[in-house]
Amino acid sequence: MEDCILHTLAVYSYVQEHLAAEATRHQVVLQKTGVLIVLAQDALRGLYGAQCELSPVTAACLCRNILETRCNLLFIYRSGDPEKWADRFHRYMGVERLLHDQHRPDGVPAVVPDAERREIPRRAPEWFGADGKVAVLHWTADKKLKSLKALAKAVGLQADYHQIYGIGSKFMHGSALLRNLYARGNALGSVTKPEVCTQMAALATGLAMRMLRETVDFYGAQSFDDDYVAWQKRWLRFYQQTDAVPRRGAQP
Repeated sequence: MEDCILHTLAVYSYVQEHLAAEATRHQVVLQKTGVLIVLAQDALRGLYGAQCELSPVTAACLCRNILETRCNLLFIYRSGDPEKWADRFHRYMGVERLLHDQHRPDGVPAVVPDAERREIPRRAPEWFGADGKVAVLHWTADKKLKSLKALAKAVGLQADYHQIYGIGSKFMHGSALLRNLYARGNALGSVTKPEVCTQMAALATGLAMRMLRETVDFYGAQSFDDDYVAWQKRWLRFYQQTDAVPRRGAQP
């Protein structure tokens, strides 16, 4: 499994690092959302460590991160106006800074200077109500699309959302259900069943590679079909050699 993750990371990293030079369209979108592509590469690097240490907490959180990244990017790519939505994603950073200050504890100094505090609502009016306060707590500034669940449904990834977000939330927030994964009879072990981590890693790498193909197609960059096929074959060999059954969404 570790070799499969490294193979995924190698292909993803090569394509990602050459994307800016090879993109033939939508360069402005790439400038404003490219950090999400980097974020998924970061998650893949962490996924290798999660598998080596058999840490499903880490794997589940990183898998959830990659799912969110794919939902956000796919929504932008498939919209009728990707430049508009990419611009909203980019400008929301100012709103996030204001929200951070708004919820700071008493006695903690503000991070946003007064001049910038006045300027942000002028640069990002979509998020503010008539009272001058933030009305929509999501980068889309659309009350119908103010959650990851709504975005996942919009791009046809609601099944992935249900599967990954559910188990990811159990690990991120803590749940009594996790006892079943760490139990050894009546006792609790420090390490869960290895297949739990392996399944999450397989889901995450599958999501990342499909997102990478969607990204390359969107930007009109050079295809990596041969590398993708080689990656698929590597994963199929893993499943054949281990008799593992890939969960939905983990199939290469």
